Amino acid sequence: MSKPAKAPVKAAGESKLDRYRLRIAGIRNSRSSWEAHWRDIQHYISPRSGRFWLGDTNIGIKKSQRIINNAPTQASKTLAAGMMSGLTSPSRPWFRLMTPDPNMMEVGSVKLWLFTVESRMRDVLARSNLYQCLPNLYRELGDYGTSLMLCEADDAFVCRFAPLTIGSYWLATNDKREVDTVYREVEMTVRQVVEKFGYEKCSGNVRSQFDAQHFENRITVDHLIQPNNERNPKLLDAKNKPWSSCYWERGQAQFLRESGYTNKPFFAPRWDVLGDDIYGSSPGMDALGDAKMLQVREKQFAMAIDKHVDPPLVGGPDLRSSGVNALPGTVTFANPQAGGFGLQTIYQTTPDYQGALQDKQDIINRVRDVYYANLFLMLDQQPQTGMTATEVNERVQEKMLALGPVLERLNNELLDPLIDRVFGLMVEASAPYWDGRLNGAPLLPPPPQELSGMPLRVEYISILAQAQKSLQVGSIQQVLQFAAGAASAFPQVLDKVDIDEAIDQYATDLGAPPSIIVSDDKVKAIRARKQQMQQQQQMAAMAPAYAQYAKAAKDASAAQATPGSLLGAAGAAINAGQQGVPQP
Repeated sequence: MSKPAKAPVKAAGESKLDRYRLRIAGIRNSRSSWEAHWRDIQHYISPRSGRFWLGDTNIGIKKSQRIINNAPTQASKTLAAGMMSGLTSPSRPWFRLMTPDPNMMEVGSVKLWLFTVESRMRDVLARSNLYQCLPNLYRELGDYGTSLMLCEADDAFVCRFAPLTIGSYWLATNDKREVDTVYREVEMTVRQVVEKFGYEKCSGNVRSQFDAQHFENRITVDHLIQPNNERNPKLLDAKNKPWSSCYWERGQAQFLRESGYTNKPFFAPRWDVLGDDIYGSSPGMDALGDAKMLQVREKQFAMAIDKHVDPPLVGGPDLRSSGVNALPGTVTFANPQAGGFGLQTIYQTTPDYQGALQDKQDIINRVRDVYYANLFLMLDQQPQTGMTATEVNERVQEKMLALGPVLERLNNELLDPLIDRVFGLMVEASAPYWDGRLNGAPLLPPPPQELSGMPLRVEYISILAQAQKSLQVGSIQQVLQFAAGAASAFPQVLDKVDIDEAIDQYATDLGAPPSIIVSDDKVKAIRARKQQMQQQQQMAAMAPAYAQYAKAAKDASAAQATPGSLLGAAGAAINAGQQGVPQP
Protein backbone atom coordinates (compact mmCIF):
# COMPACT_ATOMS: atom_id res chain seq x y z
CA MET A 1 0.00 0.00 0.00
CA SER A 2 1.47 3.36 -1.04
CA LYS A 3 2.11 6.05 1.52
CA PRO A 4 -0.18 9.11 1.46
CA ALA A 5 1.22 12.20 -0.18
CA LYS A 6 2.75 14.77 2.10
CA ALA A 7 0.85 17.95 2.85
CA PRO A 8 1.95 20.91 0.70
CA VAL A 9 4.39 23.38 2.20
CA LYS A 10 2.65 26.59 3.24
CA ALA A 11 4.09 29.92 2.20
CA ALA A 12 4.06 32.77 4.69
CA GLY A 13 0.63 34.38 4.77
CA GLU A 14 -0.80 31.88 2.28
CA SER A 15 -4.23 30.47 3.11
CA LYS A 16 -5.60 27.07 2.16
CA LEU A 17 -7.93 28.74 -0.33
CA ASP A 18 -4.97 30.50 -1.96
CA ARG A 19 -3.22 27.14 -2.43
CA TYR A 20 -6.37 25.65 -3.89
CA ARG A 21 -6.72 28.47 -6.40
CA LEU A 22 -3.10 28.07 -7.46
CA ARG A 23 -3.62 24.36 -8.10
CA ILE A 24 -6.85 25.02 -9.98
CA ALA A 25 -4.99 27.28 -12.42
CA GLY A 26 -2.85 24.30 -13.45
CA ILE A 27 -5.85 21.96 -13.63
CA ARG A 28 -7.70 24.38 -15.90
CA ASN A 29 -4.69 24.73 -18.19
CA SER A 30 -4.36 20.96 -18.68
CA ARG A 31 -7.88 20.77 -20.14
CA SER A 32 -7.72 23.68 -22.56
CA SER A 33 -6.33 21.65 -25.50
CA TRP A 34 -9.33 19.28 -25.42
CA GLU A 35 -12.07 21.88 -25.58
CA ALA A 36 -12.07 22.61 -29.34
CA HIS A 37 -12.47 18.88 -30.08
CA TRP A 38 -15.30 18.55 -27.56
CA ARG A 39 -17.14 21.52 -29.05
CA ASP A 40 -16.97 19.98 -32.52
CA ILE A 41 -18.54 16.80 -31.13
CA GLN A 42 -21.20 18.92 -29.44
CA HIS A 43 -21.99 20.73 -32.70
CA TYR A 44 -22.25 17.66 -34.93
CA ILE A 45 -23.29 14.77 -32.63
CA SER A 46 -24.70 15.82 -29.26
CA PRO A 47 -25.88 19.43 -29.42
CA ARG A 48 -27.68 19.59 -26.06
CA SER A 49 -24.71 18.37 -24.03
CA GLY A 50 -21.73 20.39 -22.83
CA ARG A 51 -21.42 23.57 -20.77
CA PHE A 52 -18.25 25.38 -21.76
CA TRP A 53 -18.78 28.79 -20.21
CA LEU A 54 -20.64 30.34 -17.31
CA GLY A 55 -24.16 31.31 -18.23
CA ASP A 56 -24.61 28.30 -20.53
CA THR A 57 -26.83 26.53 -17.98
CA ASN A 58 -30.58 26.40 -18.54
CA ILE A 59 -30.36 27.98 -22.00
CA GLY A 60 -33.09 26.71 -24.32
CA ILE A 61 -31.88 28.16 -27.61
CA LYS A 62 -31.60 25.93 -30.66
CA LYS A 63 -28.19 24.26 -30.69
CA SER A 64 -28.47 21.87 -33.63
CA GLN A 65 -27.96 24.32 -36.50
CA ARG A 66 -25.12 22.23 -37.96
CA ILE A 67 -27.07 18.95 -37.93
CA ILE A 68 -29.22 18.05 -40.95
CA ASN A 69 -28.95 14.25 -40.83
CA ASN A 70 -29.30 13.05 -37.24
CA ALA A 71 -27.86 9.53 -37.76
CA PRO A 72 -24.76 10.28 -35.57
CA THR A 73 -27.03 11.56 -32.79
CA GLN A 74 -29.14 8.41 -32.99
CA ALA A 75 -26.02 6.23 -32.94
CA SER A 76 -24.90 8.03 -29.79
CA LYS A 77 -28.27 7.34 -28.14
CA THR A 78 -28.12 3.70 -29.20
CA LEU A 79 -24.72 3.29 -27.55
CA ALA A 80 -26.00 4.85 -24.31
CA ALA A 81 -29.10 2.64 -24.29
CA GLY A 82 -27.08 -0.47 -25.07
CA MET A 83 -24.56 0.22 -22.31
CA MET A 84 -27.38 0.91 -19.88
CA SER A 85 -29.29 -2.28 -20.60
CA GLY A 86 -26.14 -4.36 -21.02
CA LEU A 87 -24.19 -3.22 -17.95
CA THR A 88 -26.55 -1.80 -15.33
CA SER A 89 -30.09 -2.76 -16.22
CA PRO A 90 -32.52 -1.97 -13.40
CA SER A 91 -34.71 -4.90 -14.47
CA ARG A 92 -32.21 -7.62 -13.55
CA PRO A 93 -29.30 -8.15 -11.11
CA TRP A 94 -26.00 -6.86 -12.50
CA PHE A 95 -23.59 -7.37 -9.61
CA ARG A 96 -22.88 -9.89 -6.91
CA LEU A 97 -20.80 -9.69 -3.73
CA MET A 98 -18.13 -12.33 -3.21
CA THR A 99 -15.24 -13.07 -0.88
CA PRO A 100 -11.63 -13.33 -2.03
CA ASP A 101 -11.50 -16.85 -0.58
CA PRO A 102 -13.73 -19.19 -2.65
CA ASN A 103 -14.00 -21.60 0.27
CA MET A 104 -15.56 -18.88 2.40
CA MET A 105 -18.39 -18.65 -0.11
CA GLU A 106 -19.40 -22.19 0.87
CA VAL A 107 -20.10 -21.17 4.47
CA GLY A 108 -23.85 -20.90 4.90
CA SER A 109 -23.89 -17.80 7.13
CA VAL A 110 -21.55 -15.94 4.78
CA LYS A 111 -23.57 -16.83 1.70
CA LEU A 112 -26.83 -15.77 3.36
CA TRP A 113 -25.38 -12.45 4.57
CA LEU A 114 -23.94 -11.57 1.16
CA PHE A 115 -27.23 -12.43 -0.54
CA THR A 116 -29.14 -10.21 1.91
CA VAL A 117 -26.73 -7.30 1.39
CA GLU A 118 -26.99 -7.63 -2.40
CA SER A 119 -30.78 -7.53 -2.25
CA ARG A 120 -30.84 -4.45 -0.03
CA MET A 121 -28.23 -2.64 -2.12
CA ARG A 122 -30.30 -3.25 -5.25
CA ASP A 123 -33.34 -1.87 -3.45
CA VAL A 124 -31.42 1.26 -2.42
CA LEU A 125 -30.16 1.80 -5.98
CA ALA A 126 -33.66 1.30 -7.40
CA ARG A 127 -35.14 3.90 -5.04
CA SER A 128 -32.38 6.40 -5.75
CA ASN A 129 -32.00 8.38 -8.99
CA LEU A 130 -29.10 6.25 -10.26
CA TYR A 131 -30.96 4.71 -13.18
CA GLN A 132 -32.09 8.14 -14.37
CA CYS A 133 -28.49 9.42 -14.34
CA LEU A 134 -26.60 6.52 -15.90
CA PRO A 135 -27.90 7.00 -19.49
CA ASN A 136 -26.49 10.55 -19.50
CA LEU A 137 -23.21 9.24 -18.12
CA TYR A 138 -22.91 6.54 -20.79
CA ARG A 139 -23.82 8.91 -23.60
CA GLU A 140 -21.19 11.49 -22.66
CA LEU A 141 -18.69 8.68 -22.22
CA GLY A 142 -19.30 7.51 -25.78
CA ASP A 143 -19.35 11.04 -27.22
CA TYR A 144 -16.47 12.71 -25.38
CA GLY A 145 -14.50 9.81 -23.89
CA THR A 146 -14.86 11.17 -20.35
CA SER A 147 -17.83 11.50 -18.02
CA LEU A 148 -18.39 12.35 -14.38
CA MET A 149 -21.01 11.64 -11.73
CA LEU A 150 -21.12 12.64 -8.06
CA CYS A 151 -22.69 10.59 -5.26
CA GLU A 152 -23.85 12.36 -2.11
CA ALA A 153 -25.44 10.92 1.01
CA ASP A 154 -29.19 11.40 1.20
CA ASP A 155 -31.32 11.14 4.33
CA ALA A 156 -34.36 9.83 2.47
CA PHE A 157 -32.80 7.53 -0.14
CA VAL A 158 -29.33 6.81 1.33
CA CYS A 159 -27.60 8.16 -1.81
CA ARG A 160 -28.27 10.70 -4.54
CA PHE A 161 -26.40 10.96 -7.82
CA ALA A 162 -25.59 13.99 -9.99
CA PRO A 163 -24.16 13.56 -13.52
CA LEU A 164 -22.09 16.51 -14.76
CA THR A 165 -21.84 17.44 -18.41
CA ILE A 166 -18.58 17.93 -20.28
CA GLY A 167 -17.02 21.37 -19.96
CA SER A 168 -18.42 22.03 -16.48
CA TYR A 169 -15.60 20.24 -14.65
CA TRP A 170 -11.84 19.71 -14.69
CA LEU A 171 -9.94 16.56 -13.64
CA ALA A 172 -6.49 15.64 -12.35
CA THR A 173 -4.81 12.25 -11.85
CA ASN A 174 -2.42 10.78 -9.30
CA ASP A 175 0.83 8.89 -9.89
CA LYS A 176 -1.17 5.75 -10.79
CA ARG A 177 -2.98 7.68 -13.56
CA GLU A 178 -6.23 7.40 -11.60
CA VAL A 179 -8.58 10.38 -11.53
CA ASP A 180 -8.50 11.60 -7.92
CA THR A 181 -9.33 15.32 -8.20
CA VAL A 182 -12.41 17.11 -9.50
CA TYR A 183 -12.83 20.85 -9.80
CA ARG A 184 -16.07 22.33 -11.07
CA GLU A 185 -17.85 25.63 -11.50
CA VAL A 186 -21.44 25.66 -10.32
CA GLU A 187 -23.98 28.34 -11.15
CA MET A 188 -26.51 28.48 -8.33
CA THR A 189 -29.35 30.85 -7.58
CA VAL A 190 -29.21 32.98 -4.45
CA ARG A 191 -31.92 30.84 -2.88
CA GLN A 192 -30.03 27.62 -3.65
CA VAL A 193 -26.82 28.95 -2.09
CA VAL A 194 -28.63 29.94 1.12
CA GLU A 195 -30.51 26.63 1.32
CA LYS A 196 -27.38 24.53 0.74
CA PHE A 197 -24.85 26.35 2.92
CA GLY A 198 -26.89 28.41 5.35
CA TYR A 199 -27.48 32.14 5.57
CA GLU A 200 -24.58 32.82 7.97
CA LYS A 201 -22.02 31.11 5.74
CA CYS A 202 -22.87 33.21 2.70
CA SER A 203 -21.08 36.40 1.70
CA GLY A 204 -22.55 39.83 2.27
CA ASN A 205 -23.44 40.03 -1.42
CA VAL A 206 -25.56 36.86 -1.30
CA ARG A 207 -27.22 37.83 1.97
CA SER A 208 -28.15 41.27 0.71
CA GLN A 209 -29.67 39.79 -2.46
CA PHE A 210 -31.54 37.22 -0.40
CA ASP A 211 -32.89 39.92 1.92
CA ALA A 212 -34.01 41.89 -1.15
CA GLN A 213 -35.78 38.72 -2.38
CA HIS A 214 -33.69 38.50 -5.54
CA PHE A 215 -33.83 34.75 -5.15
CA GLU A 216 -33.20 33.80 -8.79
CA ASN A 217 -30.06 35.86 -9.34
CA ARG A 218 -27.18 33.54 -10.20
CA ILE A 219 -24.01 33.12 -8.15
CA THR A 220 -20.85 31.30 -9.24
CA VAL A 221 -19.63 28.74 -6.71
CA ASP A 222 -16.37 26.77 -7.01
CA HIS A 223 -16.13 23.20 -5.73
CA LEU A 224 -12.95 21.15 -5.29
CA ILE A 225 -12.82 17.45 -4.33
CA GLN A 226 -9.41 15.86 -3.77
CA PRO A 227 -7.53 13.48 -1.44
CA ASN A 228 -7.16 15.11 1.97
CA ASN A 229 -3.40 15.21 2.45
CA GLU A 230 -3.68 17.71 5.31
CA ARG A 231 -5.96 15.67 7.55
CA ASN A 232 -5.28 14.40 11.04
CA PRO A 233 -6.21 10.68 11.05
CA LYS A 234 -6.79 10.77 14.80
CA LEU A 235 -9.72 13.17 14.36
CA LEU A 236 -13.04 11.88 13.06
CA ASP A 237 -14.70 15.14 12.03
CA ALA A 238 -15.66 15.95 8.44
CA LYS A 239 -12.56 18.08 7.80
CA ASN A 240 -10.26 15.14 8.55
CA LYS A 241 -11.84 12.47 6.38
CA PRO A 242 -9.79 10.80 3.61
CA TRP A 243 -11.45 12.91 0.90
CA SER A 244 -11.70 16.71 1.08
CA SER A 245 -14.64 18.70 -0.30
CA CYS A 246 -14.57 22.51 -0.27
CA TYR A 247 -17.01 25.10 -1.65
CA TRP A 248 -16.43 28.85 -1.96
CA GLU A 249 -17.99 31.78 -3.76
CA ARG A 250 -16.09 33.12 -6.73
CA GLY A 251 -13.96 36.05 -5.59
CA GLN A 252 -14.52 35.48 -1.85
CA ALA A 253 -11.81 34.71 0.72
CA GLN A 254 -13.75 32.28 2.92
CA PHE A 255 -15.10 28.78 2.40
CA LEU A 256 -18.82 28.26 2.16
CA ARG A 257 -18.26 24.69 3.37
CA GLU A 258 -15.18 22.68 4.26
CA SER A 259 -16.00 19.02 4.73
CA GLY A 260 -15.06 15.58 3.45
CA TYR A 261 -15.98 11.99 2.60
CA THR A 262 -14.96 8.58 3.86
CA ASN A 263 -15.24 7.00 0.40
CA LYS A 264 -14.47 8.43 -3.02
CA PRO A 265 -17.59 10.48 -3.81
CA PHE A 266 -17.28 10.68 -7.59
CA PHE A 267 -16.87 8.38 -10.58
CA ALA A 268 -14.92 9.54 -13.63
CA PRO A 269 -14.89 6.71 -16.21
CA ARG A 270 -12.98 7.16 -19.46
CA TRP A 271 -13.59 5.22 -22.67
CA ASP A 272 -9.93 4.82 -23.60
CA VAL A 273 -6.78 6.47 -22.24
CA LEU A 274 -3.43 6.76 -23.97
CA GLY A 275 -0.23 7.26 -21.99
CA ASP A 276 -0.43 10.04 -19.42
CA ASP A 277 -3.62 11.59 -20.81
CA ILE A 278 -6.05 12.82 -18.18
CA TYR A 279 -9.10 12.80 -20.45
CA GLY A 280 -10.16 9.88 -22.61
CA SER A 281 -10.68 9.33 -26.31
CA SER A 282 -14.04 8.15 -27.60
CA PRO A 283 -16.15 6.74 -30.43
CA GLY A 284 -17.45 10.28 -30.90
CA MET A 285 -13.95 11.46 -31.74
CA ASP A 286 -13.53 8.62 -34.23
CA ALA A 287 -16.92 9.34 -35.83
CA LEU A 288 -16.56 13.12 -35.97
CA GLY A 289 -15.11 13.23 -39.50
CA ASP A 290 -17.90 11.05 -40.89
CA ALA A 291 -20.49 13.06 -38.95
CA LYS A 292 -19.28 16.25 -40.63
CA MET A 293 -19.13 14.60 -44.04
CA LEU A 294 -22.67 13.29 -43.63
CA GLN A 295 -23.99 16.83 -43.20
CA VAL A 296 -22.13 17.92 -46.36
CA ARG A 297 -23.53 15.00 -48.32
CA GLU A 298 -27.02 15.72 -47.06
CA LYS A 299 -26.77 19.32 -48.29
CA GLN A 300 -25.40 18.24 -51.65
CA PHE A 301 -28.13 15.64 -52.09
CA ALA A 302 -30.84 18.18 -51.27
CA MET A 303 -29.27 20.66 -53.69
CA ALA A 304 -29.19 18.06 -56.46
CA ILE A 305 -32.89 17.34 -55.96
CA ASP A 306 -33.70 21.06 -55.95
CA LYS A 307 -31.79 21.64 -59.20
CA HIS A 308 -33.52 18.70 -60.82
CA VAL A 309 -37.05 19.57 -59.67
CA ASP A 310 -36.66 23.34 -59.87
CA PRO A 311 -33.67 23.92 -62.21
CA PRO A 312 -32.11 27.30 -63.02
CA LEU A 313 -33.74 28.80 -66.14
CA VAL A 314 -32.85 31.07 -69.01
CA GLY A 315 -35.35 33.18 -71.03
CA GLY A 316 -35.56 35.90 -73.62
CA PRO A 317 -35.55 39.60 -72.74
CA ASP A 318 -39.26 39.88 -73.46
CA LEU A 319 -39.99 37.73 -70.40
CA ARG A 320 -38.44 40.35 -68.16
CA SER A 321 -41.44 42.61 -68.50
CA SER A 322 -44.14 39.95 -68.77
CA GLY A 323 -42.80 37.80 -65.98
CA VAL A 324 -42.78 34.03 -65.60
CA ASN A 325 -45.33 31.95 -63.76
CA ALA A 326 -43.82 28.54 -63.02
CA LEU A 327 -46.79 27.16 -61.09
CA PRO A 328 -48.47 24.00 -62.42
CA GLY A 329 -51.18 24.62 -65.03
CA THR A 330 -50.15 28.18 -65.81
CA VAL A 331 -49.08 29.71 -69.16
CA THR A 332 -46.26 32.14 -69.82
CA PHE A 333 -46.44 33.97 -73.19
CA ALA A 334 -43.29 34.83 -75.13
CA ASN A 335 -42.84 36.74 -78.41
CA PRO A 336 -40.43 34.89 -80.74
CA GLN A 337 -40.48 37.79 -83.22
CA ALA A 338 -39.08 40.07 -80.56
CA GLY A 339 -36.11 37.79 -80.11
CA GLY A 340 -37.68 35.73 -77.39
CA PHE A 341 -37.11 31.99 -77.36
CA GLY A 342 -39.28 30.99 -74.44
CA LEU A 343 -38.06 29.51 -71.21
CA GLN A 344 -35.37 26.82 -71.00
CA THR A 345 -33.12 25.22 -68.38
CA ILE A 346 -29.53 26.39 -68.34
CA TYR A 347 -28.32 22.78 -68.17
CA GLN A 348 -29.83 19.37 -67.76
CA THR A 349 -29.40 17.69 -64.34
CA THR A 350 -29.50 13.92 -64.01
CA PRO A 351 -28.63 13.17 -60.38
CA ASP A 352 -27.48 9.67 -59.52
CA TYR A 353 -29.95 9.18 -56.71
CA GLN A 354 -29.00 5.58 -56.03
CA GLY A 355 -25.31 6.39 -55.89
CA ALA A 356 -25.89 9.37 -53.61
CA LEU A 357 -28.11 7.34 -51.29
CA GLN A 358 -25.55 4.53 -51.14
CA ASP A 359 -22.78 7.02 -50.38
CA LYS A 360 -24.80 8.46 -47.49
CA GLN A 361 -25.64 4.99 -46.22
CA ASP A 362 -21.96 4.02 -46.26
CA ILE A 363 -21.16 7.05 -44.08
CA ILE A 364 -24.04 6.23 -41.72
CA ASN A 365 -22.86 2.63 -41.44
CA ARG A 366 -19.35 3.77 -40.52
CA VAL A 367 -20.75 6.00 -37.79
CA ARG A 368 -22.90 3.17 -36.44
CA ASP A 369 -19.97 0.78 -36.48
CA VAL A 370 -17.85 3.21 -34.48
CA TYR A 371 -20.66 3.58 -31.92
CA TYR A 372 -21.15 -0.22 -31.69
CA ALA A 373 -24.76 0.12 -32.86
CA ASN A 374 -24.28 -3.08 -34.84
CA LEU A 375 -23.61 -4.89 -31.56
CA PHE A 376 -26.51 -3.50 -29.56
CA LEU A 377 -29.00 -3.79 -32.42
CA MET A 378 -27.62 -7.02 -33.87
CA LEU A 379 -30.48 -9.26 -32.82
CA ASP A 380 -33.04 -6.86 -34.28
CA GLN A 381 -31.16 -6.65 -37.57
CA GLN A 382 -30.74 -10.40 -38.04
CA PRO A 383 -33.30 -12.38 -40.05
CA GLN A 384 -35.92 -14.13 -37.96
CA THR A 385 -35.20 -17.54 -39.48
CA GLY A 386 -32.16 -19.46 -40.58
CA MET A 387 -29.95 -18.62 -37.57
CA THR A 388 -29.43 -20.91 -34.63
CA ALA A 389 -28.87 -19.81 -31.05
CA THR A 390 -25.27 -21.00 -31.30
CA GLU A 391 -24.64 -18.79 -34.33
CA VAL A 392 -26.13 -15.77 -32.57
CA ASN A 393 -23.96 -16.45 -29.53
CA GLU A 394 -20.84 -16.73 -31.67
CA ARG A 395 -21.55 -13.39 -33.34
CA VAL A 396 -22.09 -11.71 -29.99
CA GLN A 397 -18.75 -13.08 -28.79
CA GLU A 398 -17.00 -11.68 -31.87
CA LYS A 399 -18.42 -8.22 -31.20
CA MET A 400 -17.54 -8.46 -27.50
CA LEU A 401 -13.85 -8.84 -28.36
CA ALA A 402 -13.80 -5.20 -29.50
CA LEU A 403 -15.79 -3.92 -26.52
CA GLY A 404 -13.98 -6.01 -23.90
CA PRO A 405 -11.22 -3.51 -22.96
CA VAL A 406 -13.80 -0.76 -22.50
CA LEU A 407 -15.86 -2.93 -20.15
CA GLU A 408 -12.80 -3.74 -18.06
CA ARG A 409 -12.01 -0.03 -17.70
CA LEU A 410 -15.62 0.71 -16.74
CA ASN A 411 -15.43 -1.94 -14.03
CA ASN A 412 -12.39 -0.22 -12.54
CA GLU A 413 -13.39 3.41 -12.98
CA LEU A 414 -17.19 3.34 -12.62
CA LEU A 415 -18.79 0.22 -11.23
CA ASP A 416 -16.25 -0.74 -8.55
CA PRO A 417 -16.15 2.73 -6.93
CA LEU A 418 -19.94 3.03 -7.28
CA ILE A 419 -20.53 -0.20 -5.35
CA ASP A 420 -17.88 0.80 -2.77
CA ARG A 421 -19.51 4.20 -2.28
CA VAL A 422 -23.06 2.89 -1.87
CA PHE A 423 -21.94 0.03 0.38
CA GLY A 424 -19.94 2.49 2.50
CA LEU A 425 -22.94 4.80 2.90
CA MET A 426 -25.13 1.86 3.92
CA VAL A 427 -22.54 0.69 6.47
CA GLU A 428 -22.29 4.21 7.92
CA ALA A 429 -26.07 4.33 8.26
CA SER A 430 -26.18 0.85 9.87
CA ALA A 431 -23.26 1.16 12.30
CA PRO A 432 -25.21 3.08 15.02
CA TYR A 433 -27.73 0.23 15.12
CA TRP A 434 -25.04 -2.43 15.28
CA ASP A 435 -23.35 -0.93 18.33
CA GLY A 436 -26.59 -0.04 20.12
CA ARG A 437 -26.50 3.75 19.75
CA LEU A 438 -29.85 3.61 17.92
CA ASN A 439 -32.78 1.25 18.22
CA GLY A 440 -34.52 -0.29 15.25
CA ALA A 441 -33.72 -2.30 12.16
CA PRO A 442 -30.48 -1.33 10.34
CA LEU A 443 -30.16 -1.07 6.58
CA LEU A 444 -27.70 -3.97 6.62
CA PRO A 445 -27.52 -6.89 9.04
CA PRO A 446 -24.28 -7.12 11.04
CA PRO A 447 -21.70 -9.23 9.20
CA PRO A 448 -20.99 -12.77 10.46
CA GLN A 449 -17.88 -13.44 12.50
CA GLU A 450 -16.31 -15.35 9.59
CA LEU A 451 -16.03 -12.10 7.60
CA SER A 452 -14.29 -10.13 10.34
CA GLY A 453 -11.49 -8.09 8.73
CA MET A 454 -12.03 -9.65 5.30
CA PRO A 455 -12.55 -7.40 2.24
CA LEU A 456 -15.31 -8.16 -0.22
CA ARG A 457 -15.05 -8.64 -3.95
CA VAL A 458 -17.59 -7.57 -6.58
CA GLU A 459 -18.46 -9.78 -9.51
CA TYR A 460 -20.56 -8.44 -12.38
CA ILE A 461 -23.32 -10.57 -13.85
CA SER A 462 -24.86 -8.16 -16.35
CA ILE A 463 -25.71 -9.18 -19.91
CA LEU A 464 -22.43 -7.85 -21.31
CA ALA A 465 -20.42 -9.33 -18.44
CA GLN A 466 -21.97 -12.74 -19.05
CA ALA A 467 -21.34 -12.41 -22.77
CA GLN A 468 -17.66 -11.98 -21.94
CA LYS A 469 -17.77 -15.06 -19.74
CA SER A 470 -19.63 -17.13 -22.30
CA LEU A 471 -16.33 -18.41 -23.70
CA GLN A 472 -15.47 -19.94 -20.33
CA VAL A 473 -18.99 -21.35 -19.94
CA GLY A 474 -18.69 -22.94 -23.36
CA SER A 475 -15.36 -24.52 -22.44
CA ILE A 476 -16.94 -26.12 -19.34
CA GLN A 477 -19.73 -27.56 -21.48
CA GLN A 478 -17.27 -28.96 -24.01
CA VAL A 479 -15.11 -30.60 -21.32
CA LEU A 480 -18.12 -32.27 -19.67
CA GLN A 481 -19.50 -33.46 -23.02
CA PHE A 482 -16.12 -34.90 -23.99
CA ALA A 483 -15.76 -36.66 -20.62
CA ALA A 484 -19.28 -38.12 -20.86
CA GLY A 485 -18.59 -39.44 -24.35
CA ALA A 486 -15.23 -40.92 -23.42
CA ALA A 487 -16.64 -42.57 -20.28
CA SER A 488 -18.55 -45.12 -22.34
CA ALA A 489 -15.24 -46.64 -23.49
CA PHE A 490 -13.01 -45.54 -20.60
CA PRO A 491 -15.05 -45.33 -17.36
CA GLN A 492 -11.96 -44.26 -15.40
CA VAL A 493 -11.97 -40.88 -17.17
CA LEU A 494 -14.74 -39.71 -14.84
CA ASP A 495 -12.22 -39.81 -11.99
CA LYS A 496 -10.52 -36.84 -13.70
CA VAL A 497 -13.58 -34.56 -13.53
CA ASP A 498 -14.57 -32.71 -10.36
CA ILE A 499 -18.24 -32.34 -11.16
CA ASP A 500 -19.01 -30.38 -7.98
CA GLU A 501 -16.43 -27.74 -8.85
CA ALA A 502 -17.66 -27.67 -12.46
CA ILE A 503 -21.22 -26.93 -11.33
CA ASP A 504 -20.04 -24.20 -8.93
CA GLN A 505 -17.95 -22.54 -11.66
CA TYR A 506 -20.70 -22.89 -14.25
CA ALA A 507 -23.28 -21.28 -11.96
CA THR A 508 -20.85 -18.47 -11.09
CA ASP A 509 -20.11 -17.67 -14.73
CA LEU A 510 -23.80 -17.64 -15.60
CA GLY A 511 -24.64 -15.41 -12.64
CA ALA A 512 -27.11 -17.89 -11.15
CA PRO A 513 -28.52 -16.98 -7.71
CA PRO A 514 -26.27 -18.50 -5.05
CA SER A 515 -29.32 -19.72 -3.14
CA ILE A 516 -29.97 -22.46 -5.73
CA ILE A 517 -26.48 -23.98 -5.33
CA VAL A 518 -26.04 -26.05 -2.18
CA SER A 519 -22.90 -25.24 -0.19
CA ASP A 520 -20.10 -27.80 0.17
CA ASP A 521 -20.73 -28.42 3.88
CA LYS A 522 -24.41 -29.15 3.25
CA VAL A 523 -23.51 -31.40 0.33
CA LYS A 524 -21.20 -33.41 2.61
CA ALA A 525 -23.96 -33.75 5.21
CA ILE A 526 -26.51 -34.80 2.57
CA ARG A 527 -24.16 -37.40 1.11
CA ALA A 528 -23.29 -38.73 4.57
CA ARG A 529 -26.98 -39.21 5.35
CA LYS A 530 -27.56 -40.90 1.99
CA GLN A 531 -24.62 -43.24 2.57
CA GLN A 532 -25.92 -44.09 6.04
CA MET A 533 -29.39 -44.81 4.66
CA GLN A 534 -27.94 -47.04 1.93
CA GLN A 535 -26.00 -49.01 4.52
CA GLN A 536 -29.13 -49.42 6.62
CA GLN A 537 -31.09 -50.59 3.57
CA GLN A 538 -28.39 -53.09 2.66
CA MET A 539 -28.33 -54.45 6.19
CA ALA A 540 -32.14 -54.73 6.22
CA ALA A 541 -32.06 -56.58 2.89
CA MET A 542 -29.42 -59.03 4.14
CA ALA A 543 -31.09 -59.62 7.52
CA PRO A 544 -33.26 -62.63 6.36
CA ALA A 545 -30.24 -64.36 4.82
CA TYR A 546 -28.22 -63.89 7.99
CA ALA A 547 -31.17 -65.19 10.04
CA GLN A 548 -31.35 -68.36 7.93
CA TYR A 549 -27.59 -68.77 8.21
CA ALA A 550 -27.78 -68.44 11.98
CA LYS A 551 -30.62 -71.00 12.17
CA ALA A 552 -28.75 -73.46 9.92
CA ALA A 553 -25.62 -73.07 12.01
CA LYS A 554 -27.61 -73.69 15.16
CA ASP A 555 -29.23 -76.81 13.71
CA ALA A 556 -25.88 -78.10 12.57
CA SER A 557 -24.42 -77.61 16.00
CA ALA A 558 -27.33 -79.50 17.57
CA ALA A 559 -26.93 -82.39 15.11
CA GLN A 560 -23.20 -82.68 15.86
CA ALA A 561 -23.98 -82.82 19.58
CA THR A 562 -26.43 -85.78 19.07
CA PRO A 563 -24.85 -89.26 18.43
CA GLY A 564 -25.79 -90.76 15.05
CA SER A 565 -27.00 -87.52 13.63
CA LEU A 566 -24.28 -86.86 11.04
CA LEU A 567 -26.83 -87.15 8.27
CA GLY A 568 -28.87 -84.40 9.87
CA ALA A 569 -25.80 -82.14 10.15
CA ALA A 570 -24.90 -82.74 6.51
CA GLY A 571 -28.46 -81.97 5.46
CA ALA A 572 -28.41 -78.71 7.41
CA ALA A 573 -25.13 -77.70 5.84
CA ILE A 574 -26.41 -78.49 2.32
CA ASN A 575 -29.56 -76.46 3.00
CA ALA A 576 -27.51 -73.51 4.19
CA GLY A 577 -25.39 -73.65 1.03
CA GLN A 578 -28.49 -73.65 -1.14
CA GLN A 579 -29.66 -70.44 0.57
CA GLY A 580 -26.48 -68.68 -0.53
CA VAL A 581 -25.05 -68.33 2.96
CA PRO A 582 -21.44 -69.36 3.51
CA GLN A 583 -21.21 -72.73 5.17
CA PRO A 584 -19.75 -72.80 8.67
